[in-house]
Amino acid sequence: ARFEILLGDSTVTIHKEYGYRYKLNIREVFFSSRLSYERKRVMSMVQPFENILVPFCGVGPFVIPAAACGANVVAIEKNPRGCKWLAENTRLNRVEENVSIIQGDVSYITNMLDQDFDRIILPIPYGMDLVIENISGMVKKTGSIHFYTFKKQYQIHDLIQKFSDMGFSVAFYRKSGNVAPGVSRWAFDLIKQ
Repeated sequence: ARFEILLGDSTVTIHKEYGYRYKLNIREVFFSSRLSYERKRVMSMVQPFENILVPFCGVGPFVIPAAACGANVVAIEKNPRGCKWLAENTRLNRVEENVSIIQGDVSYITNMLDQDFDRIILPIPYGMDLVIENISGMVKKTGSIHFYTFKKQYQIHDLIQKFSDMGFSVAFYRKSGNVAPGVSRWAFDLIKQ
């Protein structure tokens, strides 16, 4: 995105959210505070010693709180600068021992992981819905996937049916913000049957 610096000369900032700090350079990585409530909601469910996968993890807004809860987190990010800032943020928040960072494309990396997870947090970019089909087999039976996607209201019924066909029940879903006329971000909590 294009922007103009109005004061100062640095594009490095620290975002504070629910007691955690995220250092980042807005010229290098994408970050949005819009999912802060969702991050808090999901973290209220995380238990110590859970194994959690967070693809598309960015600078760590889902990773850091999960690790602080005592979970073991595998974080995947394609952007090397995002990985750099995530590593910095694990140190800043003193959770580096609970986080494994993998730099690479989620589509390829997940095929190489030989692990099942208790929970997968999937804040996918727009248009990447197919990723859930590749990742759904990596969650343990009765495990959870927290899935974020962009849809129009009329598409939700079919999406819920698709989740059912994949072997998941929908424990919770809600609209979590509008992104374009008629298009909203949706949050789904899925439980593997």
